[in-house]
Amino acid sequence: MSDISLVELHDSTPRYFVAVHGGRTGQYTGGCLHKKYLDDCLTDGTRDLCLALYQESERTGLPTFSVLTPQLRDGTDYTLWRLALPFSKDQSESGSGIVDRFVIWAGTDSHQPYDFEWFYKSLQANIEEYGDITGQATLSVLEG
Repeated sequence: MSDISLVELHDSTPRYFVAVHGGRTGQYTGGCLHKKYLDDCLTDGTRDLCLALYQESERTGLPTFSVLTPQLRDGTDYTLWRLALPFSKDQSESGSGIVDRFVIWAGTDSHQPYDFEWFYKSLQANIEEYGDITGQATLSVLEG
């Protein structure tokens, strides 16, 4: 369970509220986001890239898998896998529910926890140096 987080989708800005943040997930991302808005914890340069998983899962209503593989400031390659499972408590007239929360699984190939501030500053440094790191991320919608 410590690789699992629950993220609520609020009808406000900020929008992505981390209701429960798994302990090991905090190690993977470098900090505990429990009871915080994800939108507020990301820098301007990383926000769009990190939130794309949630936005695509909300748009499609389907599980979505993301692989983020930035090279960190110290030259270390880091891979962060995330799987978003969208959920809804209500259904629309068409029968499909309106996504209002996600169960998120996170994992990594690294055995070293990173300091949250250092991790995102390193990611931000890559954006400033290379301009665009979207080539270091993949997003896949999982269809049955």
